Amino acid sequence: MGIVRKDWAIHNSIALSWSEVEQPPSDIVDYEVKYYEKEQEQLSYSSTRTKSTSVVVTGLRPSTVYVFHVRARTSAGYTAYSPNFEFATAAEDPDIADQGQVLVVVTASVGGFSLLVILTLFLLITGR
Repeated sequence: MGIVRKDWAIHNSIALSWSEVEQPPSDIVDYEVKYYEKEQEQLSYSSTRTKSTSVVVTGLRPSTVYVFHVRARTSAGYTAYSPNFEFATAAEDPDIADQGQVLVVVTASVGGFSLLVILTLFLLITGR
């Protein structure tokens, strides 16, 4: 396995790619990508498979460094894992979180104002 590259990263996903082995021992069936949070040091790990020399790993935590290993599965068995490659996910976008908070405030304000208008109309109509 050659060098594993990070193509891009967002807060919960990292896209990786690598070059195929120059002289594979036999036909490559697929690739296994093993990964875990660096801080966990393999207390638990996840893995995913792909038939291509790239993969998008999803379901990751924001602002977290992950360690990745890639190996090929051939008709003769597995190759050795690549060396460790460390890549980090991006931080959550604060602009998106701020937009969500603004939406809640605006919705609550419009709802409160609408309720006030309805109560005022009700009181005017009933004459109390």
